[in-house]
Amino acid sequence: MYCGLDGVAGSLHDALKQASAAGGHHSTVALEKATTLAGSSHLPQLLRSLINDADAAENCARSSYLHPLGFHKLMLINAAPVFELRLHVWWPDTPQGVDHVHDHRFAFASAVVRGGYNMQIFQTDPAGLPMHEYREMISPDRGWLLRPVGPARLGQLTSVSLKPGASYALAAKALHRVDVTPGELCITLLLRTDDSAGLTTRVFAEPGQDVPSSIPIKEMSGESYQEQLVALLSELTR
Repeated sequence: MYCGLDGVAGSLHDALKQASAAGGHHSTVALEKATTLAGSSHLPQLLRSLINDADAAENCARSSYLHPLGFHKLMLINAAPVFELRLHVWWPDTPQGVDHVHDHRFAFASAVVRGGYNMQIFQTDPAGLPMHEYREMISPDRGWLLRPVGPARLGQLTSVSLKPGASYALAAKALHRVDVTPGELCITLLLRTDDSAGLTTRVFAEPGQDVPSSIPIKEMSGESYQEQLVALLSELTR
């Protein structure tokens, strides 16, 4: 049974390596690991390990920030390009961003730890809802850059309400959107794998939605990162 920072990192690395050696996809093992970590005592143990390891916490803080979509991305283990393990946290007092329909640069598995959200899955559809498409990339100096592509139409495939204990795996190019209830705490654990989808993502905004051409990345301070870990540990162990 793995526990703590080194134990979780080793377990994830071994499981993903074995999946690759067997010629299988990472999605099944990633979903299994994310679900297990999110619903057990391993997550509080991992948070305690980071709180007590100043160097590891400082390194993770450099890859943590407030995302434009309204959640705090808190890196827990950065083992890129093999995997990343992180928390996405929507704090009740943080202003929510507009969650546009989007895909990703990577495949991932996600599990709901606290709270929940509604998620919709989309596909391009000539008879679907009118949207504006953008191509997004990350610049080390300027943050997220969004270039207009043109009009598009999307059809909704499904909508699901996700609560604590729910988990799912999503392919890199799957189009989705999540809606978190304003004023409620939502915590999800995300295991990122398979960095093979390219350097850009597709973003779709409804007519009239504001889409800035660039959004700076504001790196989280080590102090803020530690404060959030302590608050999360308190939430998970009460």
